[in-house]
Amino acid sequence: MPSKSAKLPVNWSINRGRNDWDIPSEVSPEMSVESLNVDLEKGTLGRKRRGSATQAFSGTYTGYNAIFKFVPGQDDTAAETIFVDLTGTTKIMRVAAGTTATALTLTDAVATAPHLVRAAVLNAKIFFAYDSTVNRLHVFDPATSTTALRRAGLDTPAAPTISDQGSGTYATAARYYRVVGQVKDGSGNLLRQSNLGAASTVFTPNTTSQYARVTAPSWTEGETHWVVFASADDASYYDISGSIVVATTTYDDDDDPADYDTNEPRQTKAPTRRSRP
Repeated sequence: MPSKSAKLPVNWSINRGRNDWDIPSEVSPEMSVESLNVDLEKGTLGRKRRGSATQAFSGTYTGYNAIFKFVPGQDDTAAETIFVDLTGTTKIMRVAAGTTATALTLTDAVATAPHLVRAAVLNAKIFFAYDSTVNRLHVFDPATSTTALRRAGLDTPAAPTISDQGSGTYATAARYYRVVGQVKDGSGNLLRQSNLGAASTVFTPNTTSQYARVTAPSWTEGETHWVVFASADDASYYDISGSIVVATTTYDDDDDPADYDTNEPRQTKAPTRRSRP
């Protein structure tokens, strides 16, 4: 008779996964308490985990706070490496091909906690969440710029200024104006659009002018076009101008506010729609 202390052989032919939650005596015979440095595959005990080779990048930076993989399309062979460095003034570096790391131009600098920078890839862009001096998400969009990290969306425009212009007559009814900023590509496709901006103070025309001149506010986020919206009651606003290139800074309105509703309704006084990234 064998001794009770004799060790019995263990016949273990498959590893169905790792379970470090239950106490070892409760773990299924076909599972492991720990599977270290192996890739678990169906029907095997585990395959030795593949290693990795050190990749050295050239460029002006110091160490790594965070590293992200960015595929700007559907071809994994075009994958890029983007990382946050350890330099005192934090840089976000891009390695698009080869091994050369280039610093992206940041619209807003990383103010604090660079090790907490987070990123997510969506629609051929990579969005960054980090602490800066503005409460905005940031995005790298290589279709727009291969060198800059811009703010996502567009900021809410300031109120336009209104004045009487010309000589003649037009409806003297009170009116309000707001504007929207837009970014369009060279083919006229709308890429981004802001919410309705702040409303002008109520404007009542005089009896001797020809039209109300709406002067756009300053544009600061790469807007290419703007749109004028008008209202008779500061509640329902209507597009009265269509898209205007930002090089044209004014729009002249001689409509009767009673006819504004013949234009396309866009948004009410309390905008809730978010600008597109």
